[in-house]
This record gives sequence, C-alpha cells and structure tokens, in this order.
Amino acid sequence: MTLVIMPEGGLCNMLRVVFSWYARARKEGRVLIVCWVPSEACNGFFLDYFEPVHGIEFIKGYNPVYKYDYRGCGVLEEFNHPSMYATLKPKLDIQEKINAKITELESGNNGFVAI
Repeated sequence: MTLVIMPEGGLCNMLRVVFSWYARARKEGRVLIVCWVPSEACNGFFLDYFEPVHGIEFIKGYNPVYKYDYRGCGVLEEFNHPSMYATLKPKLDIQEKINAKITELESGNNGFVAI
C-alpha cells in the first residue's frame, strides 16, 4: 500500500513535507510516492540534487491518475524531528561543492553558523 503526496512551496517546505510523510510511511510499512512539481519557488526536481531514498518514489510533475493523500506545505508535526532527514544525501557533485565552501570558510577564520 502507498501514500501519495504533492508537496508545495520552496525547497525547505517541500523537504519538510516529504520527510515527515516518509517517517509516517515507514512507521506504517508503506511506500511513499511524491509528485514533485517544479515551480517558481522551487524550480528543480528532487533527484537532480539529491540521491534516491529507499521507500520513496519521486515522480516529476502532477499526475492526475493518483488519489493524493496530501497536497500542501504543512509538516506532519507528529513526525517533525531533525532525525527525519537522516536519509537525505546531496548528489556527489553538490556535496563536493559544499565541502569546498566549508573548507574555504574554515580557513578564513571568520566563523560561520550555517551553509
């Protein structure tokens, strides 16, 4: 059995929706189908930037065949915990850019809070 969602909003909101629903799907032993619709607020597709996640099937764009369990930008508060992002991994080329920027910031002795 599956859960089908269509997250909306910017990248952060979409990730919050996806991974809170993923936590629910895992708890219930279900597969999550995510219809990822690029928009002005988030113009890329998940799999262009992140590695696939076991138990989530990403589909680019709206698919009228599905009956959606959720569409929107709200997080499932019951599953909203930093650990829900444990399986989120950037693609290798993006991770390399992040690592290079961290090294650059650390060597500058400027201190930084986030990247």
